[in-house]
Parts: sequence; structure tokens; C-alpha cells
Amino acid sequence: MQLNSSFEFYRWFMPMFLHVDFMHITFNLLSQLIIGGFIERIFGFWRTLGIYIISGVGGTLLGCLINDKISVGASGAIFGLCSALVLLCSEIDRMADSQLESSGPQPVSYTHLTLPTN
Repeated sequence: MQLNSSFEFYRWFMPMFLHVDFMHITFNLLSQLIIGGFIERIFGFWRTLGIYIISGVGGTLLGCLINDKISVGASGAIFGLCSALVLLCSEIDRMADSQLESSGPQPVSYTHLTLPTN
């Protein structure tokens, strides 16, 4: 994608909203619904929108650097949402590990388990 003038910045955003066929838009919308809804409950609307737009523009620009073909779809934005989810999970895991290391060994209690009876 080559910018002919400084007024064509819309070309960085438009591929996120264009799709090749019905299956393409269906799977992108389904991914956005599942992953985006989960991320939005955690981060809120504005942060999720920021992650989505920055990832989508970044995916478009990276696609332009890799090849000179037309780029369509929201895959870059969806991968950005997935990356945010992976980073969140790794941060939660790191925090849990540091809490366990600082508090020492914990006793294990199985009194909250209920066994099914026949």
C-alpha cells in the first residue's frame, strides 16, 4: 500500500472493515464477539477499542511491509486482542507465583470438596 498524499491515512484503518467473502466476515465477527467481549469485561470499552485499533493499524502496516498485495480483514486486530489476553494471563500467573513464593508453603485443605453419594 503506497500513500500518494498525506490525506490518505484512512487506508491504514479501512482494511479492518473490509472482508473477502461471507465466511471471512463471519469468522472475524465470531472471534470479535468471543474474544473482544471477554477482553472488554476485563479492560473496559475504551482500552479494548484502543488495543483493537492499534493492533489493526499495526497489522495493516506490517502487512504492507511484508508484501505489496491488498490487505483486508480484521485479523491483525483480533490477534492484538488475543495477545492482550495472553499477556494478561502471563501477568496473573507471574503475580500468583510471586505471592506463593513470598508467603511460603501453604497447608492444603480438602474439607470443601463434596463427594457424590450413590
